[in-house]
Amino acid sequence: MRKVKPIGKMSKKLYLFVSVLLALSFCLTFFTACKDNEVEDGDNAVSLDEIKNIPENSLYIEWLSQGYNVEQPTMIFIHGETPGRWDKKFSMTLDEENYIYYAQNSTYYNVTRNLDIDRVLYQYWLKQNYNIGIFHYENFADDDLEKLSKKLFNSVDMRYKTEDGYENVKIPNYSLTEILAAVFINEIPEEAFGMEIRLVGNGVGANLALALSDYLYTFYEKGKIKPAILPSRLSLIDPYLSPDSIKNNIGWRKIDQNLSMLELTDNMLEYTTERGLVAEIVENVEVTAEIVGDKSQEVLVSPYDYVYSNEEKDIKENIKDKAAYLFLRQKYSLLYSDEYRAQNRAGVDWYLYSINGSDDTGVGYLTSKPDYTSSYCNWGRYETRPIINDRQRNNNSSRGKNYAVGAWTETVWIRALKGIEFHMKRYKGYLKDEDGKEIKDKHGILLYEYEDYHLERFRSENYQKAINMDRTIIAGYIWNDKNEDRIMNDGVDSYLGGLTVNVELTTSVDGETKTVESFSVTTGRDGFYKITFDRSFQVTHTANITIVPPNRRYHVQTAPLASYHVADLTKHTFNKNTKSITLSSNYGDAITMASCGMVVK
Repeated sequence: MRKVKPIGKMSKKLYLFVSVLLALSFCLTFFTACKDNEVEDGDNAVSLDEIKNIPENSLYIEWLSQGYNVEQPTMIFIHGETPGRWDKKFSMTLDEENYIYYAQNSTYYNVTRNLDIDRVLYQYWLKQNYNIGIFHYENFADDDLEKLSKKLFNSVDMRYKTEDGYENVKIPNYSLTEILAAVFINEIPEEAFGMEIRLVGNGVGANLALALSDYLYTFYEKGKIKPAILPSRLSLIDPYLSPDSIKNNIGWRKIDQNLSMLELTDNMLEYTTERGLVAEIVENVEVTAEIVGDKSQEVLVSPYDYVYSNEEKDIKENIKDKAAYLFLRQKYSLLYSDEYRAQNRAGVDWYLYSINGSDDTGVGYLTSKPDYTSSYCNWGRYETRPIINDRQRNNNSSRGKNYAVGAWTETVWIRALKGIEFHMKRYKGYLKDEDGKEIKDKHGILLYEYEDYHLERFRSENYQKAINMDRTIIAGYIWNDKNEDRIMNDGVDSYLGGLTVNVELTTSVDGETKTVESFSVTTGRDGFYKITFDRSFQVTHTANITIVPPNRRYHVQTAPLASYHVADLTKHTFNKNTKSITLSSNYGDAITMASCGMVVK
């Protein structure tokens, strides 16, 4: 047997040194492993059982529908700041004091107000078969705007209001966004695959809705959240777009920690919309007046007062380019009480009501019943009237499908309106030149002169006009129709990005078909393509569109039977790989939707 040599003095020192090195190595390995575990934990969405110190009756979704029907779309509303109302739950019921006016010394209503409007706004959504929920966080939302903004991203700022003041010690250990995400994931069943989930946020609640979307899409990218529960539409009503930087700690995605709410909104909209989220923005202004000299001058009052630099103005324009945008002008909020005005509800009340379509009886095909069988019918679900872009021009259009911003408008159309800005405009008459001759556009259609318009009372009237859509558009989605029902209800993971769409535009010249132009476009990451023409369609043209499948396994289906309904916008309309669309003067400077579902065989 080999003998072990005793360790001498120098050897003992060496042994000690090696032991220390081994210990340090072990500690380093241990802490590195711990750090790796922390990163790994950060790659998982927060669950409800990890959240501590949730106040009673706070931070939850109240469902206004009877249960959750997985076969119906979902709308979740996220209210904004609640100054002085920490102990009052947000309601989708319009306040009678602010929306119904009784004439003095009379038992009769003043007929200029809203007698025929159901003040319970969510009833209109129930009629459209939506699951409806409200996220309640009122005691957290009763705070100044800067502190409330920080709560969206930082757990250390999570104070909330009580009858004794602000609770600053026993606070939740996660931010509002992370808590809302945990609640959301817990509430939405995975069986709701493909049904639309719409988030509607107001004020700072709009920023919270966007942050929630960013959070969910980030963890979807990491493979931690199934696409079935991703929101597909985001409605930002009067979002808080302050240019002042705030300290944020957005752990789920690497974002500069000193951005402003303006910059964060731009960043998050870019991230989410390119991955499939469809966004719309409504910013309302109260139209009032002041006397300057001896003349009355119009004054527009916004919910928030910003002073933007030129660079910040550019960021605001970038934000509008990532969504369908409406500048809503109204006067009805002038009659609000101070308490109701503080809730910043003028814009969001209008949006929630607009799911019922337009109140304007002059739109929709008046000679066609809303039975969805006539090609001249543009009615919405349950006999609702459309909210139309440029009411004067499109009222008698043979296509009649050129919709504007509002809850009524289908999500696929809102996607087609991305980057298009609407203002409230009403026509004054025909536009004439210096000689008094009526002017026509390049399509041979008479042009109108418009003036600014505002809602005198709470209505969903139809006087929107796109101010930057002077081109003809054909657009749509291309998706993997997994359930082969020819309807786009297969989730965001079914979108087919990077596909080639070949376009050939032809017309008849002396009885022969001539090619005017041919080109290709490519679908974006969200499977959406857009074809634009900036040319005259006084002479009828035909756009022949051909889809190039990604590989031999994909096949394009035949088109379903047409039923002439606004919901058909979600249907596959190609016949095999091709579709031909007639473009004449009535269709110029308008949008035509053409979506294509593919199957794997």
